[in-house]
Amino acid sequence: MPKSFFASYRLRSNWGLSSENVIFSKDLYTKATEENAGIFIMPTLSLTDPLEKNKIFFRIKLVEYNSDRTYIAVSRPLSTIPKDVFSLSEEIKRIGNIPVFASISGGPLSEWILLLEKVDKKFDGIELDLSTSYILQSMKRGFEHFALDIVEELISIASKPVIAKVSINLPLNTDFLEKLVSAGVNGLVFSSHPIYTIGKHVFRVHSTVFSRVILRIVASLATQIPEISLAYISDEVLGKRDDLLDIFNVVLYDTSYIFSKISISRYSPQISSSLPIRWDEVPKGMKIALDTLKGDICRNICPYGAFRPEYDGGFTEAEEICDYCGLCFSICKDSVKFVKSLKPD
Repeated sequence: MPKSFFASYRLRSNWGLSSENVIFSKDLYTKATEENAGIFIMPTLSLTDPLEKNKIFFRIKLVEYNSDRTYIAVSRPLSTIPKDVFSLSEEIKRIGNIPVFASISGGPLSEWILLLEKVDKKFDGIELDLSTSYILQSMKRGFEHFALDIVEELISIASKPVIAKVSINLPLNTDFLEKLVSAGVNGLVFSSHPIYTIGKHVFRVHSTVFSRVILRIVASLATQIPEISLAYISDEVLGKRDDLLDIFNVVLYDTSYIFSKISISRYSPQISSSLPIRWDEVPKGMKIALDTLKGDICRNICPYGAFRPEYDGGFTEAEEICDYCGLCFSICKDSVKFVKSLKPD
């Protein structure tokens, strides 16, 4: 199948942004559009966020960083707010004529159907995120049969192309993948990101080392699958000469694309910390502020552009566009802190 085709769509390029991106910034997608991205799969929607409602938690943390080709980061799956995804997708459609897929994940069949009803008419296609469903369902034995039943039922209902996302958290084997194809999916997305849970805290690991190893494993599996659209989520921007890319129609990015845009080495030449065991909670009523005297260059680290470039001389409070993703706290931790609102009444 030509690389310019994926899940029934002819794409203008063979790369895009994955559903495992947790930065819901219009600027990020605008930049990707300008750089000729071929497809966007929106952040995964679910009816369940394992953490407490009415509280705000960070969604991304850079754990280790030496360069854009050597890093470890974690992101928080199942943290997407539906209204953010719907509004962002509308913005994207106004920017350019690029296929935009929704991504959904559920536990019981009733959740999947409800989610499908919400997105089926609003997007160009649907990704079924089986990797996080594996976590939601807390089902190890018998998951393959459960997943196949879900896929077959949703394909019978959906009016748009349906693709399935699998990851190394699932028991990947050619038999399961061939059954997904036989069930009627229009494409398969392979994620290299392992997921671990501690209590209700769920973490997805983004690692360039994992990405390289899993790419080779997945490439071996992919050659055994009947002809179908294939995509791979990579943690490093792969070169055009990488022979393994010939196997995939599309390469999808998330943290790797974000980090390549903000030149982290300018702010923190080297970052090293432990993998987290819980997500940091944003104190109620507090705002994020940047000490411009201590780390002025860090004002450009925010993917939302929340720190005003014109302000100088002490702490500047993040604008309302800040949605507490948490990236600045792991990259410029000595220059940012929580403060009470600095704006006068």
